[in-house]
Amino acid sequence: MLAALLGRLPIGMGSLAVVLLVRESTGDFGAAGLVGGATVAAGAVATPIYGQLIDRVGQPRVLVPAVLANVLFMAALVTAALLEAGTAPLVACGFGIGATNPPLSACMRSLWSHILGKDDRLGSAYALEAIFQEGYFVVGPLIVYGFEVVASPAAAVVAAAASALVGTLIFARSPAVLAWRATHAEDGVRRDGALSRSGVRTLVFVTVFQAAAFGAVYVAMPAFIEEIGRETGSGLLLAALATGSLTAGLIYGSRRWPGTSPQRYLLFSVLFAAGLGPLVLGKSMAGMAGLMVLAGISLAPLGASGYLLIRDLTPPHAVTEAFAWASTAQAAGAALGFGVGGQLVEGRGVETALLFACASAALGAGVALLRRRSLALPAPALAPAPA
Repeated sequence: MLAALLGRLPIGMGSLAVVLLVRESTGDFGAAGLVGGATVAAGAVATPIYGQLIDRVGQPRVLVPAVLANVLFMAALVTAALLEAGTAPLVACGFGIGATNPPLSACMRSLWSHILGKDDRLGSAYALEAIFQEGYFVVGPLIVYGFEVVASPAAAVVAAAASALVGTLIFARSPAVLAWRATHAEDGVRRDGALSRSGVRTLVFVTVFQAAAFGAVYVAMPAFIEEIGRETGSGLLLAALATGSLTAGLIYGSRRWPGTSPQRYLLFSVLFAAGLGPLVLGKSMAGMAGLMVLAGISLAPLGASGYLLIRDLTPPHAVTEAFAWASTAQAAGAALGFGVGGQLVEGRGVETALLFACASAALGAGVALLRRRSLALPAPALAPAPA
């Protein structure tokens, strides 16, 4: 778990560090956006492919080559930026970074399922996963900021590469990971993929809208800070969102809750949309911080219940692929939210962007409710009657 934490730290560091590095090299935010977009797009395409490979050949045989290639592409990006090579080589490096990003999140979530099985603690483990995911987006940018102050954006990219390399290699050699490979990759029989299950398709589709809401909120907060006449503070507001999520995640993961995983997922989907609505009422730093805490309360429980539901709806041979599709949906949705939210902030203002976030989350909740039958858990197989 600690190795996976280290290896996934670039989730929160990488995008910001790359954008700052390209901006410093080219002097153009447009070029930085192109490189960042290429990275996200390549990762969204590659992650499900990695998930399928891992389900067939095991985690180490995919993770190790991927992270080695990933580090080489990061080194190439730093070199091209320092040499001021131009936009095209930087975009190519960004695409390579995204295409070789090791899918540690999907591996870790699949590993929890293998270790705990049907144990009641699996829900707590997935709550912990949701908490970690929030932590990356708080701690990562702070680390990048520190490197930017004391060194340079290039140093931040190098640090992200080192973190990914060390964490992934340790993770890939851990006994639990090696045991998972031996258990799940015993034969080459062709099986249906994760998306053959209608419930998994529903979860992936809904996740896109939920992640779009999240991305729009992220891009709206810096604009809100400018709107109220402050120069800094967006990081504090995003930290307030994460604080609400972390607190709720700890409470959610520390005890058992009534109802089935589909019922909890539907409930938290609705609460997530409802929690975003009041953000349009924020008019001051303190007021918005309080509203952000409230908006974040449903995030970690929503993630935990969603991870558990994915595990329950997916056949054992495609669990990693299913989690990889969820990661792709999160990346695609966040990119959509950033893009649409940014355009709305520029053209219509912060409130419109926040309304879009609420509407996107509400649309996701609506789809989940309409397709709730696809989320129903399969009935357990009956044991044969004794002779």
